[in-house]
Amino acid sequence: MDSPLAQRSFTLIGGLGLGLALTTTLTALSGLLLRLDALDVRVLFSDPYLSNVLFFTLWQALLSTIICLILAVPLARALQHSASPRLRRWLFSLSLVAFTLPTLVLVSGLISLLGQQSLLSGWLRSYLPQWSIYGLDGILIAHVYLNLPFAVRVLTLNLDQLPSPAQRLTRQMRLSLWQRLRWLEWPHLRSALSGVACLIFILCFNSFAIVLTLGGGPAATTLEVAIYQALKYHFDLNEALLLCWLQLLIVGTCLVWMNRLGKVQWLTRPVRVASDHHGGSGQRVGTLLLIVYGIFLLTPPLSLLLEVSQVKVTQALLVALGKALLNSAGIATTATALALILGWTLLLLPRAARQKAHPRGLGLLEWLSLHTLPFPAMVLCVGLYVVLIASGLYTAFSLPALIWINALLVTPFVVTQLKAPLYAYDDQYTRLIQNWRPGTVQRGWLEWRAIRGQLPALACLAALLILGDVAVFAIFGSPEWITLPWLIYQYAGSYRLQEAALASLVLLMISGLLVYRLEGGNRHA
Repeated sequence: MDSPLAQRSFTLIGGLGLGLALTTTLTALSGLLLRLDALDVRVLFSDPYLSNVLFFTLWQALLSTIICLILAVPLARALQHSASPRLRRWLFSLSLVAFTLPTLVLVSGLISLLGQQSLLSGWLRSYLPQWSIYGLDGILIAHVYLNLPFAVRVLTLNLDQLPSPAQRLTRQMRLSLWQRLRWLEWPHLRSALSGVACLIFILCFNSFAIVLTLGGGPAATTLEVAIYQALKYHFDLNEALLLCWLQLLIVGTCLVWMNRLGKVQWLTRPVRVASDHHGGSGQRVGTLLLIVYGIFLLTPPLSLLLEVSQVKVTQALLVALGKALLNSAGIATTATALALILGWTLLLLPRAARQKAHPRGLGLLEWLSLHTLPFPAMVLCVGLYVVLIASGLYTAFSLPALIWINALLVTPFVVTQLKAPLYAYDDQYTRLIQNWRPGTVQRGWLEWRAIRGQLPALACLAALLILGDVAVFAIFGSPEWITLPWLIYQYAGSYRLQEAALASLVLLMISGLLVYRLEGGNRHA
Protein backbone atom coordinates (compact mmCIF):
# COMPACT_ATOMS: atom_id res chain seq x y z
CA MET A 1 0.00 0.00 0.00
CA ASP A 2 0.95 3.67 -0.22
CA SER A 3 2.59 5.42 2.68
CA PRO A 4 0.07 6.52 5.36
CA LEU A 5 0.58 10.16 4.38
CA ALA A 6 -0.12 9.40 0.70
CA GLN A 7 -3.26 7.45 1.63
CA ARG A 8 -4.58 10.29 3.74
CA SER A 9 -3.66 12.89 1.12
CA PHE A 10 -5.42 11.11 -1.72
CA THR A 11 -8.45 10.30 0.44
CA LEU A 12 -8.63 13.99 1.36
CA ILE A 13 -8.32 15.06 -2.29
CA GLY A 14 -11.01 12.57 -3.35
CA GLY A 15 -13.31 13.69 -0.55
CA LEU A 16 -12.73 17.35 -1.41
CA GLY A 17 -13.57 16.80 -5.10
CA LEU A 18 -16.70 14.81 -4.30
CA GLY A 19 -17.68 17.37 -1.67
CA LEU A 20 -17.41 20.25 -4.16
CA ALA A 21 -19.51 18.43 -6.74
CA LEU A 22 -22.15 17.39 -4.21
CA THR A 23 -22.24 20.87 -2.68
CA THR A 24 -22.98 22.35 -6.09
CA THR A 25 -25.83 19.96 -6.87
CA LEU A 26 -27.28 20.20 -3.35
CA THR A 27 -27.14 23.99 -3.56
CA ALA A 28 -28.97 23.84 -6.89
CA LEU A 29 -31.59 21.53 -5.37
CA SER A 30 -32.01 23.89 -2.43
CA GLY A 31 -32.68 26.66 -4.93
CA LEU A 32 -35.34 24.52 -6.61
CA LEU A 33 -36.89 23.84 -3.19
CA LEU A 34 -36.79 27.49 -2.13
CA ARG A 35 -40.35 28.22 -3.24
CA LEU A 36 -41.73 24.68 -3.27
CA ASP A 37 -44.71 25.62 -1.09
CA ALA A 38 -45.85 28.15 -3.71
CA LEU A 39 -45.77 25.69 -6.62
CA ASP A 40 -49.08 24.44 -8.00
CA VAL A 41 -48.80 21.38 -10.24
CA ARG A 42 -52.37 21.87 -11.46
CA VAL A 43 -51.17 24.91 -13.43
CA LEU A 44 -49.52 22.52 -15.90
CA PHE A 45 -52.92 21.20 -16.94
CA SER A 46 -54.99 24.37 -16.52
CA ASP A 47 -52.64 26.80 -18.28
CA PRO A 48 -52.89 26.28 -22.10
CA TYR A 49 -49.41 27.74 -22.66
CA LEU A 50 -47.66 25.37 -20.22
CA SER A 51 -49.67 22.38 -21.49
CA ASN A 52 -48.64 23.24 -25.05
CA VAL A 53 -44.98 23.59 -24.01
CA LEU A 54 -44.99 20.14 -22.41
CA PHE A 55 -46.78 18.55 -25.37
CA PHE A 56 -44.50 20.19 -27.95
CA THR A 57 -41.36 19.20 -26.01
CA LEU A 58 -42.39 15.56 -25.92
CA TRP A 59 -43.73 15.54 -29.49
CA GLN A 60 -40.66 17.05 -31.18
CA ALA A 61 -38.33 14.79 -29.18
CA LEU A 62 -40.35 11.71 -30.13
CA LEU A 63 -40.53 12.65 -33.82
CA SER A 64 -36.80 13.43 -33.95
CA THR A 65 -35.97 10.09 -32.33
CA ILE A 66 -38.18 8.07 -34.69
CA ILE A 67 -36.81 9.78 -37.82
CA CYS A 68 -33.20 9.27 -36.66
CA LEU A 69 -33.71 5.56 -35.97
CA ILE A 70 -35.52 4.91 -39.27
CA LEU A 71 -32.67 6.52 -41.21
CA ALA A 72 -29.82 5.19 -39.06
CA VAL A 73 -30.40 1.45 -39.58
CA PRO A 74 -29.95 1.38 -43.39
CA LEU A 75 -27.10 3.89 -43.20
CA ALA A 76 -25.26 1.86 -40.54
CA ARG A 77 -25.71 -1.33 -42.60
CA ALA A 78 -24.43 0.43 -45.71
CA LEU A 79 -21.44 1.80 -43.80
CA GLN A 80 -20.66 -1.58 -42.26
CA HIS A 81 -20.78 -3.33 -45.66
CA SER A 82 -19.03 -0.57 -47.58
CA ALA A 83 -16.47 -1.87 -50.06
CA SER A 84 -14.43 1.34 -49.73
CA PRO A 85 -12.38 1.53 -46.51
CA ARG A 86 -11.55 5.17 -47.25
CA LEU A 87 -15.23 6.16 -47.64
CA ARG A 88 -16.05 4.25 -44.47
CA ARG A 89 -13.34 5.99 -42.40
CA TRP A 90 -14.20 9.40 -43.82
CA LEU A 91 -17.93 9.11 -43.10
CA PHE A 92 -17.26 7.71 -39.65
CA SER A 93 -15.12 10.74 -38.79
CA LEU A 94 -17.57 13.12 -40.45
CA SER A 95 -20.33 11.67 -38.28
CA LEU A 96 -18.36 12.59 -35.18
CA VAL A 97 -17.82 16.12 -36.51
CA ALA A 98 -21.57 16.52 -37.13
CA PHE A 99 -22.60 15.11 -33.75
CA THR A 100 -20.20 17.35 -31.80
CA LEU A 101 -20.86 20.40 -33.98
CA PRO A 102 -21.83 23.45 -31.87
CA THR A 103 -25.57 23.80 -32.30
CA LEU A 104 -25.50 27.45 -33.32
CA VAL A 105 -23.01 26.68 -36.11
CA LEU A 106 -25.56 24.24 -37.49
CA VAL A 107 -28.41 26.71 -36.99
CA SER A 108 -26.48 29.39 -38.85
CA GLY A 109 -25.78 26.97 -41.70
CA LEU A 110 -29.41 25.89 -41.91
CA ILE A 111 -30.64 29.49 -41.98
CA SER A 112 -28.17 30.23 -44.80
CA LEU A 113 -29.34 27.13 -46.66
CA LEU A 114 -33.08 27.12 -45.94
CA GLY A 115 -33.83 30.61 -44.63
CA GLN A 116 -36.46 32.91 -46.07
CA GLN A 117 -34.11 34.45 -48.65
CA SER A 118 -32.42 31.24 -49.85
CA LEU A 119 -33.06 29.59 -53.22
CA LEU A 120 -33.90 26.26 -51.60
CA SER A 121 -36.55 27.92 -49.43
CA GLY A 122 -38.26 29.36 -52.52
CA TRP A 123 -38.20 25.95 -54.19
CA LEU A 124 -39.66 24.28 -51.09
CA ARG A 125 -42.44 26.86 -50.79
CA SER A 126 -43.48 26.13 -54.37
CA TYR A 127 -44.35 22.58 -53.22
CA LEU A 128 -45.08 23.29 -49.54
CA PRO A 129 -46.70 26.74 -49.25
CA GLN A 130 -46.50 26.70 -45.44
CA TRP A 131 -42.78 25.83 -45.36
CA SER A 132 -40.58 27.80 -42.98
CA ILE A 133 -37.29 27.02 -41.32
CA TYR A 134 -38.73 28.56 -38.15
CA GLY A 135 -40.97 26.13 -36.30
CA LEU A 136 -41.28 22.37 -36.02
CA ASP A 137 -39.82 21.68 -39.49
CA GLY A 138 -36.57 23.50 -38.78
CA ILE A 139 -36.26 21.99 -35.31
CA LEU A 140 -36.68 18.47 -36.69
CA ILE A 141 -34.11 19.03 -39.45
CA ALA A 142 -31.57 20.38 -36.94
CA HIS A 143 -32.16 17.56 -34.47
CA VAL A 144 -31.89 14.90 -37.16
CA TYR A 145 -28.67 16.46 -38.42
CA LEU A 146 -27.10 16.41 -34.97
CA ASN A 147 -28.35 13.03 -33.74
CA LEU A 148 -28.46 10.86 -36.87
CA PRO A 149 -24.62 10.73 -37.05
CA PHE A 150 -24.53 9.61 -33.42
CA ALA A 151 -27.00 6.78 -34.14
CA VAL A 152 -25.05 5.76 -37.26
CA ARG A 153 -21.77 5.57 -35.32
CA VAL A 154 -23.27 3.51 -32.50
CA LEU A 155 -25.07 1.06 -34.79
CA THR A 156 -22.04 0.66 -37.06
CA LEU A 157 -19.83 -0.14 -34.06
CA ASN A 158 -22.50 -2.59 -32.93
CA LEU A 159 -22.61 -4.32 -36.32
CA ASP A 160 -18.81 -4.54 -36.36
CA GLN A 161 -19.07 -6.84 -33.32
CA LEU A 162 -20.99 -9.50 -35.25
CA PRO A 163 -19.09 -12.82 -34.97
CA SER A 164 -17.13 -13.64 -38.11
CA PRO A 165 -18.26 -17.31 -38.12
CA ALA A 166 -21.89 -16.19 -38.17
CA GLN A 167 -21.21 -13.88 -41.12
CA ARG A 168 -19.44 -16.64 -43.03
CA LEU A 169 -22.37 -18.95 -42.37
CA THR A 170 -24.86 -16.43 -43.79
CA ARG A 171 -22.76 -16.18 -46.97
CA GLN A 172 -22.61 -19.94 -47.33
CA MET A 173 -26.37 -20.24 -46.84
CA ARG A 174 -26.91 -17.42 -49.40
CA LEU A 175 -29.40 -15.64 -47.15
CA SER A 176 -31.28 -12.72 -48.66
CA LEU A 177 -30.92 -9.18 -47.40
CA TRP A 178 -34.15 -9.47 -45.40
CA GLN A 179 -33.18 -12.89 -43.94
CA ARG A 180 -29.76 -11.61 -42.93
CA LEU A 181 -31.31 -8.57 -41.23
CA ARG A 182 -33.99 -10.68 -39.52
CA TRP A 183 -31.88 -13.56 -38.22
CA LEU A 184 -28.35 -12.15 -37.78
CA GLU A 185 -28.33 -8.37 -37.46
CA TRP A 186 -31.65 -7.44 -35.83
CA PRO A 187 -31.06 -9.46 -32.60
CA HIS A 188 -27.70 -7.67 -32.35
CA LEU A 189 -29.14 -4.21 -33.07
CA ARG A 190 -32.25 -4.41 -30.90
CA SER A 191 -30.62 -3.60 -27.56
CA ALA A 192 -28.41 -0.90 -29.08
CA LEU A 193 -31.44 0.76 -30.70
CA SER A 194 -33.18 1.03 -27.34
CA GLY A 195 -30.21 2.79 -25.73
CA VAL A 196 -29.72 5.07 -28.75
CA ALA A 197 -33.43 5.96 -28.77
CA CYS A 198 -33.36 6.91 -25.08
CA LEU A 199 -30.28 9.11 -25.46
CA ILE A 200 -31.52 10.86 -28.60
CA PHE A 201 -34.87 11.49 -26.91
CA ILE A 202 -33.08 13.05 -23.92
CA LEU A 203 -30.87 15.22 -26.15
CA CYS A 204 -33.87 16.50 -28.12
CA PHE A 205 -35.96 16.91 -24.97
CA ASN A 206 -33.20 19.07 -23.44
CA SER A 207 -32.66 21.03 -26.65
CA PHE A 208 -32.14 24.73 -25.99
CA ALA A 209 -30.13 26.64 -28.61
CA ILE A 210 -31.92 25.10 -31.59
CA VAL A 211 -35.40 25.79 -30.22
CA LEU A 212 -34.41 29.24 -28.97
CA THR A 213 -33.28 30.21 -32.48
CA LEU A 214 -35.64 28.22 -34.72
CA GLY A 215 -38.65 27.86 -32.42
CA GLY A 216 -40.66 30.54 -34.08
CA GLY A 217 -42.78 31.63 -31.11
CA PRO A 218 -44.90 30.22 -28.27
CA ALA A 219 -46.32 27.45 -30.47
CA ALA A 220 -42.85 25.88 -30.80
CA THR A 221 -41.27 26.19 -27.36
CA THR A 222 -39.65 23.48 -25.25
CA LEU A 223 -39.28 23.24 -21.49
CA GLU A 224 -35.72 24.58 -21.45
CA VAL A 225 -36.64 27.64 -23.51
CA ALA A 226 -39.78 28.19 -21.41
CA ILE A 227 -37.67 28.05 -18.23
CA TYR A 228 -35.23 30.59 -19.66
CA GLN A 229 -38.03 32.92 -20.75
CA ALA A 230 -39.83 32.64 -17.40
CA LEU A 231 -36.62 33.47 -15.54
CA LYS A 232 -35.03 36.13 -17.74
CA TYR A 233 -37.97 37.78 -19.47
CA HIS A 234 -40.84 37.53 -16.97
CA PHE A 235 -38.89 36.78 -13.76
CA ASP A 236 -41.62 34.30 -12.83
CA LEU A 237 -39.74 32.07 -10.38
CA ASN A 238 -42.75 29.86 -9.66
CA GLU A 239 -43.19 28.96 -13.31
CA ALA A 240 -39.46 28.45 -13.88
CA LEU A 241 -39.07 26.18 -10.83
CA LEU A 242 -42.18 24.16 -11.67
CA LEU A 243 -40.90 23.50 -15.19
CA CYS A 244 -37.45 22.65 -13.77
CA TRP A 245 -38.92 19.97 -11.52
CA LEU A 246 -40.94 18.59 -14.42
CA GLN A 247 -37.87 18.44 -16.67
CA LEU A 248 -35.76 16.82 -13.96
CA LEU A 249 -38.41 14.16 -13.37
CA ILE A 250 -38.78 13.23 -17.05
CA VAL A 251 -35.05 13.29 -17.85
CA GLY A 252 -34.17 11.36 -14.68
CA THR A 253 -36.69 8.65 -15.55
CA CYS A 254 -35.29 8.35 -19.08
CA LEU A 255 -31.71 8.11 -17.78
CA VAL A 256 -32.63 5.39 -15.28
CA TRP A 257 -34.24 3.43 -18.09
CA MET A 258 -31.25 4.01 -20.38
CA ASN A 259 -28.81 2.76 -17.72
CA ARG A 260 -30.79 -0.47 -17.50
CA LEU A 261 -30.33 -0.96 -21.24
CA GLY A 262 -26.54 -0.80 -21.02
CA LYS A 263 -23.73 1.52 -22.08
CA VAL A 264 -23.80 3.23 -25.49
CA GLN A 265 -20.41 3.35 -27.24
CA TRP A 266 -19.84 6.19 -29.71
CA LEU A 267 -16.31 7.54 -29.16
CA THR A 268 -14.38 4.43 -30.18
CA ARG A 269 -13.38 3.75 -33.78
CA PRO A 270 -14.46 0.71 -35.84
CA VAL A 271 -12.59 -2.39 -34.76
CA ARG A 272 -12.17 -3.55 -38.32
CA VAL A 273 -13.17 -2.78 -41.87
CA ALA A 274 -16.09 -4.93 -42.90
CA SER A 275 -15.08 -7.72 -45.27
CA ASP A 276 -18.53 -9.10 -45.94
CA HIS A 277 -19.33 -7.27 -49.17
CA HIS A 278 -22.23 -8.41 -51.33
CA GLY A 279 -21.61 -6.56 -54.56
CA GLY A 280 -24.28 -6.13 -57.19
CA SER A 281 -27.27 -3.80 -56.89
CA GLY A 282 -27.33 -3.97 -53.08
CA GLN A 283 -23.77 -2.66 -52.91
CA ARG A 284 -24.57 0.15 -55.35
CA VAL A 285 -27.67 1.18 -53.38
CA GLY A 286 -25.59 1.20 -50.19
CA THR A 287 -22.91 3.37 -51.79
CA LEU A 288 -25.58 5.78 -53.07
CA LEU A 289 -27.07 6.01 -49.58
CA LEU A 290 -23.65 6.85 -48.12
CA ILE A 291 -23.01 9.53 -50.76
CA VAL A 292 -26.38 11.15 -50.00
CA TYR A 293 -25.59 10.93 -46.28
CA GLY A 294 -22.22 12.62 -46.82
CA ILE A 295 -23.83 15.41 -48.86
CA PHE A 296 -26.44 15.87 -46.10
CA LEU A 297 -23.71 16.29 -43.48
CA LEU A 298 -21.56 18.63 -45.60
CA THR A 299 -24.20 20.94 -47.05
CA PRO A 300 -25.03 23.15 -43.99
CA PRO A 301 -21.36 23.87 -43.12
CA LEU A 302 -20.51 24.52 -46.79
CA SER A 303 -23.44 26.92 -47.08
CA LEU A 304 -21.65 29.09 -44.52
CA LEU A 305 -18.88 29.69 -47.06
CA LEU A 306 -21.35 31.13 -49.57
CA GLU A 307 -22.83 33.38 -46.88
CA VAL A 308 -19.40 34.51 -45.66
CA SER A 309 -18.39 35.49 -49.19
CA GLN A 310 -21.01 38.28 -49.01
CA VAL A 311 -20.02 39.68 -45.61
CA LYS A 312 -18.58 43.17 -45.29
CA VAL A 313 -15.70 42.86 -42.86
CA THR A 314 -15.42 45.92 -40.64
CA GLN A 315 -13.18 46.77 -37.74
CA ALA A 316 -16.14 46.59 -35.35
CA LEU A 317 -16.96 43.07 -36.58
CA LEU A 318 -13.37 41.91 -36.17
CA VAL A 319 -13.17 43.38 -32.67
CA ALA A 320 -16.42 41.67 -31.67
CA LEU A 321 -15.24 38.35 -33.09
CA GLY A 322 -11.85 38.67 -31.40
CA LYS A 323 -13.33 39.43 -27.99
CA ALA A 324 -15.89 36.64 -28.24
CA LEU A 325 -13.22 34.18 -29.39
CA LEU A 326 -10.92 35.08 -26.49
CA ASN A 327 -13.80 34.78 -24.01
CA SER A 328 -14.81 31.38 -25.39
CA ALA A 329 -11.22 30.14 -25.38
CA GLY A 330 -10.64 31.32 -21.81
CA ILE A 331 -13.86 29.80 -20.48
CA ALA A 332 -13.38 26.53 -22.37
CA THR A 333 -9.72 26.15 -21.33
CA THR A 334 -10.42 26.86 -17.65
CA ALA A 335 -13.52 24.67 -17.50
CA THR A 336 -11.77 21.82 -19.33
CA ALA A 337 -8.85 21.88 -16.89
CA LEU A 338 -11.27 21.87 -13.95
CA ALA A 339 -13.25 18.99 -15.47
CA LEU A 340 -10.11 16.86 -15.96
CA ILE A 341 -8.92 17.51 -12.40
CA LEU A 342 -12.38 16.92 -10.94
CA GLY A 343 -12.86 13.74 -12.96
CA TRP A 344 -9.61 12.30 -11.62
CA THR A 345 -10.41 13.27 -8.01
CA LEU A 346 -13.92 11.78 -8.21
CA LEU A 347 -12.38 8.40 -9.06
CA LEU A 348 -9.99 8.34 -6.07
CA LEU A 349 -12.56 7.13 -3.53
CA PRO A 350 -14.11 4.45 -5.80
CA ARG A 351 -10.62 3.12 -6.56
CA ALA A 352 -9.82 2.91 -2.84
CA ALA A 353 -13.07 1.01 -2.21
CA ARG A 354 -12.28 -1.29 -5.13
CA GLN A 355 -8.83 -2.13 -3.79
CA LYS A 356 -10.33 -2.90 -0.39
CA ALA A 357 -12.98 -5.12 -2.03
CA HIS A 358 -16.02 -3.17 -0.78
CA PRO A 359 -18.58 -3.79 -3.56
CA ARG A 360 -21.40 -1.82 -1.92
CA GLY A 361 -19.16 1.15 -1.20
CA LEU A 362 -17.73 0.92 -4.72
CA GLY A 363 -21.18 1.02 -6.31
CA LEU A 364 -22.29 4.00 -4.23
CA LEU A 365 -19.09 5.96 -4.87
CA GLU A 366 -19.17 5.25 -8.61
CA TRP A 367 -22.76 6.49 -8.73
CA LEU A 368 -21.80 9.64 -6.81
CA SER A 369 -18.97 10.31 -9.27
CA LEU A 370 -21.60 10.43 -12.06
CA HIS A 371 -24.42 11.99 -10.05
CA THR A 372 -24.55 15.18 -12.16
CA LEU A 373 -25.55 13.18 -15.26
CA PRO A 374 -29.34 13.34 -14.64
CA PHE A 375 -29.26 17.11 -14.16
CA PRO A 376 -30.12 19.07 -17.31
CA ALA A 377 -27.99 22.16 -17.69
CA MET A 378 -30.94 24.51 -17.34
CA VAL A 379 -32.16 22.84 -14.13
CA LEU A 380 -28.74 23.07 -12.49
CA CYS A 381 -28.34 26.68 -13.62
CA VAL A 382 -31.77 27.80 -12.43
CA GLY A 383 -31.25 26.28 -8.97
CA LEU A 384 -27.92 28.05 -8.52
CA TYR A 385 -29.28 31.24 -10.05
CA VAL A 386 -32.09 31.39 -7.49
CA VAL A 387 -29.64 30.87 -4.61
CA LEU A 388 -27.19 33.50 -5.88
CA ILE A 389 -29.95 36.04 -6.52
CA ALA A 390 -31.47 35.44 -3.07
CA SER A 391 -28.07 35.90 -1.39
CA GLY A 392 -27.08 38.95 -3.47
CA LEU A 393 -24.01 37.20 -4.91
CA TYR A 394 -25.09 36.81 -8.53
CA THR A 395 -23.03 39.69 -9.94
CA ALA A 396 -19.83 38.63 -8.17
CA PHE A 397 -20.14 34.92 -8.95
CA SER A 398 -21.76 34.82 -12.40
CA LEU A 399 -18.50 34.17 -14.29
CA PRO A 400 -17.11 31.59 -11.79
CA ALA A 401 -20.52 29.88 -11.80
CA LEU A 402 -20.52 29.78 -15.61
CA ILE A 403 -17.10 28.13 -15.69
CA TRP A 404 -17.76 25.75 -12.81
CA ILE A 405 -21.13 24.52 -14.10
CA ASN A 406 -19.68 23.87 -17.56
CA ALA A 407 -16.90 21.85 -15.93
CA LEU A 408 -19.36 19.95 -13.77
CA LEU A 409 -21.61 19.07 -16.71
CA VAL A 410 -18.80 17.44 -18.71
CA THR A 411 -17.24 15.70 -15.70
CA PRO A 412 -19.30 12.47 -16.18
CA PHE A 413 -17.73 12.09 -19.64
CA VAL A 414 -14.27 12.56 -18.10
CA VAL A 415 -14.98 10.03 -15.33
CA THR A 416 -16.26 7.48 -17.83
CA GLN A 417 -13.18 7.79 -20.04
CA LEU A 418 -10.64 7.83 -17.18
CA LYS A 419 -12.19 4.94 -15.29
CA ALA A 420 -10.81 2.15 -17.49
CA PRO A 421 -7.15 3.29 -17.63
CA LEU A 422 -7.04 4.08 -13.89
CA TYR A 423 -8.62 0.74 -12.94
CA ALA A 424 -6.16 -1.00 -15.26
CA TYR A 425 -3.31 0.90 -13.60
CA ASP A 426 -4.53 -0.25 -10.17
CA ASP A 427 -4.74 -3.88 -11.29
CA GLN A 428 -1.27 -3.81 -12.81
CA TYR A 429 0.70 -1.93 -10.18
CA THR A 430 -1.09 -2.56 -6.87
CA ARG A 431 1.41 -5.19 -5.73
CA LEU A 432 4.41 -3.07 -6.76
CA ILE A 433 2.99 -0.03 -4.93
CA GLN A 434 2.39 -2.12 -1.81
CA ASN A 435 6.09 -3.02 -1.72
CA TRP A 436 7.37 0.42 -2.72
CA ARG A 437 5.00 2.59 -0.58
CA PRO A 438 5.43 5.79 -2.64
CA GLY A 439 4.73 9.22 -1.24
CA THR A 440 2.01 11.61 -2.34
CA VAL A 441 4.04 13.33 -5.07
CA GLN A 442 5.47 10.04 -6.36
CA ARG A 443 2.04 8.41 -6.60
CA GLY A 444 0.64 11.47 -8.32
CA TRP A 445 3.46 11.30 -10.89
CA LEU A 446 2.81 7.61 -11.53
CA GLU A 447 -0.89 8.20 -12.11
CA TRP A 448 -0.13 11.10 -14.42
CA ARG A 449 2.05 8.80 -16.52
CA ALA A 450 -0.74 6.19 -16.57
CA ILE A 451 -3.40 8.53 -17.99
CA ARG A 452 -1.45 11.15 -19.91
CA GLY A 453 -2.02 9.29 -23.20
CA GLN A 454 -5.80 9.70 -22.83
CA LEU A 455 -5.74 13.32 -21.65
CA PRO A 456 -5.28 15.17 -25.00
CA ALA A 457 -8.26 13.46 -26.65
CA LEU A 458 -10.30 13.78 -23.47
CA ALA A 459 -9.47 17.48 -23.19
CA CYS A 460 -10.56 17.95 -26.81
CA LEU A 461 -13.89 16.24 -26.09
CA ALA A 462 -14.52 18.38 -23.00
CA ALA A 463 -13.54 21.57 -24.83
CA LEU A 464 -15.86 20.67 -27.72
CA LEU A 465 -18.82 20.29 -25.39
CA ILE A 466 -18.02 23.49 -23.51
CA LEU A 467 -17.28 25.65 -26.57
CA GLY A 468 -20.79 25.17 -27.93
CA ASP A 469 -22.51 26.02 -24.65
CA VAL A 470 -25.53 28.32 -24.86
CA ALA A 471 -27.80 27.20 -22.02
CA VAL A 472 -25.40 28.00 -19.16
CA PHE A 473 -24.43 31.32 -20.72
CA ALA A 474 -28.11 32.22 -21.14
CA ILE A 475 -28.45 32.20 -17.32
CA PHE A 476 -25.02 33.36 -16.12
CA GLY A 477 -23.67 35.22 -19.15
CA SER A 478 -23.06 38.96 -19.38
CA PRO A 479 -23.11 41.40 -22.32
CA GLU A 480 -19.64 42.49 -21.22
CA TRP A 481 -18.00 39.14 -22.00
CA ILE A 482 -20.17 37.29 -24.52
CA THR A 483 -18.93 34.05 -26.03
CA LEU A 484 -18.74 33.06 -29.69
CA PRO A 485 -21.97 30.96 -29.68
CA TRP A 486 -23.90 33.78 -28.02
CA LEU A 487 -22.52 36.26 -30.56
CA ILE A 488 -23.80 33.97 -33.32
CA TYR A 489 -27.21 33.91 -31.62
CA GLN A 490 -27.30 37.71 -31.43
CA TYR A 491 -26.35 38.09 -35.09
CA ALA A 492 -28.86 35.46 -36.24
CA GLY A 493 -31.59 36.95 -34.03
CA SER A 494 -31.12 40.38 -35.60
CA TYR A 495 -30.99 38.88 -39.16
CA ARG A 496 -27.33 39.77 -39.64
CA LEU A 497 -26.86 36.44 -41.37
CA GLN A 498 -23.50 37.17 -43.02
CA GLU A 499 -21.93 38.14 -39.69
CA ALA A 500 -23.50 35.08 -38.05
CA ALA A 501 -22.07 32.89 -40.80
CA LEU A 502 -18.57 34.37 -40.32
CA ALA A 503 -18.66 33.80 -36.56
CA SER A 504 -20.03 30.28 -37.17
CA LEU A 505 -17.22 29.53 -39.60
CA VAL A 506 -14.63 30.55 -37.00
CA LEU A 507 -16.26 28.28 -34.40
CA LEU A 508 -16.56 25.48 -36.96
CA MET A 509 -12.84 25.63 -37.75
CA ILE A 510 -11.93 25.42 -34.06
CA SER A 511 -14.34 22.53 -33.55
CA GLY A 512 -12.95 20.73 -36.61
CA LEU A 513 -9.41 20.97 -35.24
CA LEU A 514 -10.55 19.59 -31.88
CA VAL A 515 -12.40 16.70 -33.55
CA TYR A 516 -9.35 15.92 -35.68
CA ARG A 517 -7.23 15.73 -32.53
CA LEU A 518 -9.91 13.70 -30.77
CA GLU A 519 -10.08 11.17 -33.60
CA GLY A 520 -6.28 11.01 -33.72
CA GLY A 521 -6.16 10.35 -29.98
CA ASN A 522 -8.75 7.58 -30.25
CA ARG A 523 -6.92 6.06 -33.18
CA HIS A 524 -3.65 5.77 -31.26
CA ALA A 525 -5.14 5.01 -27.83
